[in-house]
Amino acid sequence: MELPFYAEVTADRYKCRGLDIAVGDRSGRLVVEFFTRKHQRPMISCRCDCGCPVLVRPHNFARSVNRSCGCWLRQSLARLSAAQTGVPHTPERIAAMRSGRWPNKEDA
Repeated sequence: MELPFYAEVTADRYKCRGLDIAVGDRSGRLVVEFFTRKHQRPMISCRCDCGCPVLVRPHNFARSVNRSCGCWLRQSLARLSAAQTGVPHTPERIAAMRSGRWPNKEDA
């Protein structure tokens, strides 16, 4: 399936319906790396500041619907948990949470 006549995609730029997205553009924590397709739809391959790759629809990127790979949510939940439990969120504690072992106050 070809792109519609109004969409112009080059190696470093995506132009369509008022959108003009270039490689290197930033939205939140995401930075555009290259343009690709998934299930016949245009997608933007981005890299989050934490290093995770993310596929995003162009309109979602332009409207800042997708702002990170999910690391922002994990970090904010860790901060909220630390505020509620009184245990500071350290890199070791976050790593333990990711591994499935939820540390208690005694572990800190």
